[in-house]
Amino acid sequence: MRFLVSLLFLAGAAAAEVGGVVAIRTDSLPAELYFDGRLLIVEQAEELVPAAPGQHFVSYFPPRKVYQAFRDETPDQFWTRLRQQGAISESRRMLSSYERGAVRAGTKWLYLSPDDTVPVQLSYVKVQETYRRDSSCVLGSLLGWTLIVGAGMIASLILVKLE
Repeated sequence: MRFLVSLLFLAGAAAAEVGGVVAIRTDSLPAELYFDGRLLIVEQAEELVPAAPGQHFVSYFPPRKVYQAFRDETPDQFWTRLRQQGAISESRRMLSSYERGAVRAGTKWLYLSPDDTVPVQLSYVKVQETYRRDSSCVLGSLLGWTLIVGAGMIASLILVKLE
């Protein structure tokens, strides 16, 4: 009898730790996604992932890039858990602005309550569009600055020749 009561107590404690479900949908199948730093292969139209209550992220990008893109906006205790798992390091590397935009487009944050189902929609097409748009802006800026510097050098040569 004592064994049965202990078993029921343990089963109840395990059930209390179960949070909710994250329903992940993506526009490209199969997809390699990261759920709180763990690789997740999505092969169905909707992938149901059980998770503990609290803050989570789902991303097309590995946790290191998500950390670099969001480290200043997310509480440090969230990153501490990923550091303990070895998913991220203490490195303060930076992402380029066009990479950061793509990571932000391909990452969704959510808060899961107990016994709740939270839908998450990720779009690989949106990630690609963001990357192309932001990287073309960088290329345009680089080309613009190169032309300005070149024009300044030519103007200085002309002024030197006139004297």
